[in-house]
Amino acid sequence: MRRSYPFAACLLLLASSFVWAEEQRDRRLDQVFQAAAAQYESGHLAEAATQLENLVRVAPESFEVH
Repeated sequence: MRRSYPFAACLLLLASSFVWAEEQRDRRLDQVFQAAAAQYESGHLAEAATQLENLVRVAPESFEVH
């Protein structure tokens, strides 16, 4: 039974690293989205559109991007 503890610990570490990576990705996408929104608000429509089009390519499954 003791042998399963290191295996379980490895699985937990692996799962937490995936969650961390996804959170980092979400933060980066949010930063890009906020930058695009700022571009839009300041009247730089072409720049905002370019950033948003790139977001759609990078995160097509994201509700917020659409």
